[in-house]
Amino acid sequence: MMTGLRAGEYFSRDPEDLKDGILREDEKKKINWRPKYYSSSVRNVAVPDEFVLYDSPKKVGTCIRDVGLQLRENITDDPTASLHSIRHTFLTLSRLAGCDTAVITAQTGYHSKDTSRVAQQYGQFPDEVLIREATKVWDYVYDKIL
Repeated sequence: MMTGLRAGEYFSRDPEDLKDGILREDEKKKINWRPKYYSSSVRNVAVPDEFVLYDSPKKVGTCIRDVGLQLRENITDDPTASLHSIRHTFLTLSRLAGCDTAVITAQTGYHSKDTSRVAQQYGQFPDEVLIREATKVWDYVYDKIL
């Protein structure tokens, strides 16, 4: 919820993908995994200090299923809750926290429907900007929700 990652993006990462508060999202040929949309999903993602990678020898799809089942066991009052809905929660929280929409769109790897494919490939945000905007979300969660 604190990153906007897709479940497959999270479960496909290795420790070497995480450095200085940034998680690198890219193709993983050794496990035959690639981002959903290559033009926008290959990116850097700001992660909070307490971010931990899930260490499991299981395949990405199996990890997603297992965590989805755990979610179902723990959220019994909302039968529509899904792992993907957590990604949408990050987007909602980013709006509530007053984040720059363009930066959050880049952070989450969403395609922009307002620009051309060529425009989407240019102007990546520096890591400092990603961290600055994501920190607004994290602070909002800690101050207003937790």
